[in-house]
Formats: sequence, C-alpha cells, structure tokens
Amino acid sequence: MTPTFHGYIWLTAEEAARKDRAAATRSTLEAYCDANGIQLAEVHVETGHFGSALERPVLQRLIDEPDTVLVLPSLNSLGRRFHDVATVLSEFAHREVRLISIAEGVDTSKPEGMQLIRVLVRIPQV
Repeated sequence: MTPTFHGYIWLTAEEAARKDRAAATRSTLEAYCDANGIQLAEVHVETGHFGSALERPVLQRLIDEPDTVLVLPSLNSLGRRFHDVATVLSEFAHREVRLISIAEGVDTSKPEGMQLIRVLVRIPQV
C-alpha cells in the first residue's frame, strides 16, 4: 500500500493567534516536501490542546489511519517536554507510524532515523 503523507503542526493558542507563525511553519513543511519529492495529502494544524499529544484529536485520527507518514516541522510538535516526546515516539514505533521531522533531520523510514528514535525512547528509562 502507498503511504499517505500528512503535514502536522501543533500550535499553542498564542502561537496560532500569530498568523505569520502558522504561515511560516506551513511554508517550511511545503518547501521541504517539494524539495524531497513528497506529495502532501494535507497539512493539519492543531491548536490549543495541552497534555499528552496522544490525546489530541487531529493527531489521534492521523495515527489511526493505516500507512500514514507524518511530516513535522520539529519534534516540538509532539510536545514541549522530552518525556512527552519520547512517549509519543514510543507509541509511533509500536503502531509503525512513519515520521519525518524536518528540524532534527529524522526520517524513520531510514535505518539511521529508526536508530535515533530507539535511543531517544530509551533515555527516560536511564
């Protein structure tokens, strides 16, 4: 089955109020995808949800879809605290959700991307 690429941006309510921030982040996603031959199905913007990223309705819907690839501007889209991001990455690995994070240069379809995720997920256990 062919993967479906979805851009995902998480913004606080304050960030969302700054239209230039959302537009710049969307432009970053689109430019990266254009440069790498990735056809985005859609860019999803989720705002104002605090707590676990796994409780965000848009993100939850996306990771429940089969063969989804999430393209993020940064791992910060998954949470602001390291432990939260590690928890989400662990769940993605369990569900086999592919992830591309532009700022960190992570692509879990590549061996080095998966190795980095494995290391990140283990750090909170240390």
